[in-house]
Amino acid sequence: MTRFFTLTVLSAAVALPAIPGRAEPVTIFLKNSVTMEVDMVRFRQGQIDWRVDANAAEIRSVPLSRVAWVDFQRSSDWERAESAYRSGNFAEAVRLFQAIAANRQAHHHPVPGNLSTLARLRLLDCHRRLLDAEGVATQWKTLESERDLLPPDDRQLPSLAAAWTALAAGDGEKALELAREPSDSPLE
Repeated sequence: MTRFFTLTVLSAAVALPAIPGRAEPVTIFLKNSVTMEVDMVRFRQGQIDWRVDANAAEIRSVPLSRVAWVDFQRSSDWERAESAYRSGNFAEAVRLFQAIAANRQAHHHPVPGNLSTLARLRLLDCHRRLLDAEGVATQWKTLESERDLLPPDDRQLPSLAAAWTALAAGDGEKALELAREPSDSPLE
């Protein structure tokens, strides 16, 4: 009997410590308009595991199919990049947002709202403000393939970015045509 008890305690001690260190405060916006402020524990098999707060023992799950998007806590790297962006230092913002977008281990989660994809959206605007047609074209292509990983309100990519992409390809006529199109994008 003592051996069984010791084995049970040992198993629990080995399985639990990894969870608290990985908990991250997030706001989950569900497709049914419910909003949950929780501590995200992990992603696994098409779901988000979470708890009500860092001290809660019970871990609950929500399927990714029910999630509209997640508002992740902004890292200090994000805050530095955003500060450069807001102050108009777009070259520095490009450098900082590129580092965030490239660090998929820390910033990319398989859900809309991940910081890696949001950094790419900021990069698109930084390149536009720097009049860098090739940079806009590169970000445009990436965001086209990651559009579903943006929060719903950001999925309408700016038509001006398509115009910049045409300009980078040397098609001035198409660039002018696209630039005249009205856009609902928050970036324009």
